Amino acid sequence: VEHLLDILNTSNSEVKRPRCHVALRLLMDRIYRVEVSGADVKVPDGMVNLVRDKWFAGKVDLYEKFEHPRVIIVTDKFTSQTSTVNPLRALRPKPASSGNAEELAVREMIEASKPGCNFCNAKQT
Repeated sequence: VEHLLDILNTSNSEVKRPRCHVALRLLMDRIYRVEVSGADVKVPDGMVNLVRDKWFAGKVDLYEKFEHPRVIIVTDKFTSQTSTVNPLRALRPKPASSGNAEELAVREMIEASKPGCNFCNAKQT
């Protein structure tokens, strides 16, 4: 979604198939309302090094995205359903699945319920 706006806002002279580009833009505009929102974040001077080095592991490009965040809001004009996308949030580190106790308990419950499950044994019912 983050790059969709860039693609749609590309001028027709920069694309290989300008007619397709125009048709896609018209279709998107007919179905969806796409808004970009955001406000600059001002980190106090005394905390810049801490935030950049600790939170972002010294990655200047991530820190710059943090200072100028974008939130993309896509609304379906027919159903009024809205989705909000924060591209910076998608870049956060994800914890590895460690097979924690909750996950193991859920898997055990699933396995234990399979013999009597109508969905698992649809051909038998």
